[in-house]
Amino acid sequence: MKPIETLLKKALDRKSTRLTYKTTYSHENLYAWLKTILPSWEIFIPHQEISGPSFPALSDWPSINIRNTIKDWLEEQNVENKDDLLDGLCEPLAFYLSSKIKQDVELGKFHSIYRTYQTIKAELDTLEPLDAAQLLLARYITQVQHSPVFWGEEFVGSHKHYLFGHNLAKASILIAANNPVVNIIPLYVLNYIFNADELSNTELKNSVEETAQYSLHVVGLVFDVRRSRLFIADPNGVLIPGSNMEFLSMPLQKRNAAASTKVSGFDLDSKKRKVGHCSSNVLISHPDGVIEEGEYISTPSGKRLK
Repeated sequence: MKPIETLLKKALDRKSTRLTYKTTYSHENLYAWLKTILPSWEIFIPHQEISGPSFPALSDWPSINIRNTIKDWLEEQNVENKDDLLDGLCEPLAFYLSSKIKQDVELGKFHSIYRTYQTIKAELDTLEPLDAAQLLLARYITQVQHSPVFWGEEFVGSHKHYLFGHNLAKASILIAANNPVVNIIPLYVLNYIFNADELSNTELKNSVEETAQYSLHVVGLVFDVRRSRLFIADPNGVLIPGSNMEFLSMPLQKRNAAASTKVSGFDLDSKKRKVGHCSSNVLISHPDGVIEEGEYISTPSGKRLK
């Protein structure tokens, strides 16, 4: 079994274990991988402006004040593990976000990835809690077959056919890119969920918390074939450096540091991240919905949009 498939199995098993592979805290590794598949396409990723407002995240739903209302509704639908579901809503949220972006693109309403997220988040927040739950979760909690079939009956295969970094996913992306209509597909992203503090071997073995484990996140890929544009729809918005979830870097590389259950520090020495930066050019999303040349900051961890 390939290393990436071994990690996929660990992520689906959701058993506590130590991280042994390098991670990243941004979508730029995903961006670079997608550019190798679609080199001539414009690719829009969530990115945080240094001095701008916080990037909207659909995963803030449900907020604390409506969580119990949603849990009561889920109980009426005979859903087990309600807290587990509400803590891991990335798939239905990614599907909803992708569908809304697709709609904006088709209607010519797309302006920027930030503004689209902002609008969709505001629309979701204005709905009555049960209306939002029905909209986001009704089909998800009644699905007979597991993902990726949730995204549509045409999505045959397993997670590895839509897995970031896997060769099978490249084929799936190329098929979608040659579809003459705006389309969406899931992209599963291996990540690691960190514990707040380093766990002992005993704590790791006995842990029942959803932490200190490989996990599987999902984003949507929205294809605007006519304009050769691709939009990454991540319900989390941008990844926050220092948070407890980091994407696994692709291609897979063993960590330089020892295996751990604590936040990785982005697999770099903190002093190295303070080394002087150099500027160059990268394609970034523009408020008018086009791609233009902008600057990135080259750091030891890669390229960070500025």
